[in-house]
Amino acid sequence: MIKQTKTLTAAMILTASFMTVTPTETKANDFLVLATSLCEYTKVNDRNEIRKRLKKAGVKLRRIYDDIRCDGKTLYEFAQANNASDVMAYYEKKAKKFI
Repeated sequence: MIKQTKTLTAAMILTASFMTVTPTETKANDFLVLATSLCEYTKVNDRNEIRKRLKKAGVKLRRIYDDIRCDGKTLYEFAQANNASDVMAYYEKKAKKFI
């Protein structure tokens, strides 16, 4: 009986710890997917798709701007390097405080 209780308790602890880690990992993965998308759409100068992705994620650009790097550059610098003038104008408007 004691052995079963210890096993059951260990299983409950494992399950509880797994449940608390999963949402954090999911948020990190969601952010990584969003950041990758922003870099890709910046490179091809697709301002509309950038706006759609941000809206779908429910995130304002200025809240995440400092956390994203594309090839070691900020989003604005990456847009400059890829001659993405439409996206540069969008970043200037939405994240001018950071540029």
